[in-house]
Amino acid sequence: MKRIIRGIVLLVVPALVGCGTSGTNPLRPREADFRVVAPNGTPFNVVVFQASNGPEHHPPSDDLTAPHTFTFLNAGSSTPVNPGVPPDPVVHAIFQGDPAAADDVNIELRVGFVDNPQSLIAQATIPAGSDAITPIGTQGTPEPDNSLPEVRIEVTAEDPQHLPAVDVQFSANIGDAFSTFLPCGDNVICHTPTTFYFENASELISAVIGKLTQDDRDILINLYVNNQLRDSSRATNNDANARVRADL
Repeated sequence: MKRIIRGIVLLVVPALVGCGTSGTNPLRPREADFRVVAPNGTPFNVVVFQASNGPEHHPPSDDLTAPHTFTFLNAGSSTPVNPGVPPDPVVHAIFQGDPAAADDVNIELRVGFVDNPQSLIAQATIPAGSDAITPIGTQGTPEPDNSLPEVRIEVTAEDPQHLPAVDVQFSANIGDAFSTFLPCGDNVICHTPTTFYFENASELISAVIGKLTQDDRDILINLYVNNQLRDSSRATNNDANARVRADL
């Protein structure tokens, strides 16, 4: 099983975020990705995301379009079933179709930082034109704690005309006061748009997003805590690394 914390820092991200040190806590849970796959611009809705050690998440339901990836970091118990092996995340989501969708919306749930057939653990499809509600999740029942801060990092992109752009490649280095996660940029390349949720963060949250695509599109990063915008940044060809940070 792949370790969640890598010991090699990305060249495009020379400094670790937060106060954490890569490798300080390898027993934090692996990541979980809900990947919404459909032709560009296909609308869909999310009723709720839940994780075992974070609050419920209710993304805005009026502007979500495919493709989109929702990535959960530190989602689940920090106690592994097998000593020395990072525990699996415990997450659950309820998606809902949009009657205006002209194409099927496919949802993939993947666990771990490496893309391979074993990382795909659940799939679901919402038929075109349907408002069907579709649950999908890992094994286990999440136990959300709404007393914890909700941390959301939205990574999007825009073209020179300030229109939304998809499939701009980036690396990510995200952490709190104790641990750093490198969810993409080594074996896995992330693509805009992606929303990161960091469950049960301690003391602070910070992120470095590195633009990997050499073109005239910019990457925009917005950091929200409890649905309040706390910091923003932009990655361009002139300054490829965007940084955001907020104390909790």
